[in-house]
Amino acid sequence: QGVLGSAEAVVEATLRCVRDGGWYVGIGIGTVELPLPASPREGRGSAFVAARAAVERAKKTADRAPLAVEGRHGAAEAEGVLSLIGRFVMNRSEAEWRILDLLEPQQRGSQSAVARALDISPQAVSKAVSRSAWIEEWAARPAAAVLLQLAEENVHPAADGGRK
Repeated sequence: QGVLGSAEAVVEATLRCVRDGGWYVGIGIGTVELPLPASPREGRGSAFVAARAAVERAKKTADRAPLAVEGRHGAAEAEGVLSLIGRFVMNRSEAEWRILDLLEPQQRGSQSAVARALDISPQAVSKAVSRSAWIEEWAARPAAAVLLQLAEENVHPAADGGRK
């Protein structure tokens, strides 16, 4: 359990847990009572209640990525995008991960460098990237973060009536 400071950090932590396997990821969007306690298990506020409910729902996802997002407006949309990305992540082979772990997201020339480092053909790297939907994952991560941020903003509207 934890409290993260940004939507991007939530996306990263979620996908790491999905990759590692054996985790049920529950993301709660809501308020958090301050000061934060020494242990997240002692946390209070609607975000903690929502996260606990999300974990229980994540346990029932069957063959889908074991994650759920609970909160007010926007949580379902964030969950949908995270679930799609999570499916890509959880279905990758160890061989694909050996390649993907060496790639730099959205960097030209990265595939050629990985091919040289692993002493495999650039075509093998390209096929692994394509099969694993790695480019699509990195293209969709910002969308997941934006949706999480929007859901969080629905909990804490801006003082100027929602305008920024």
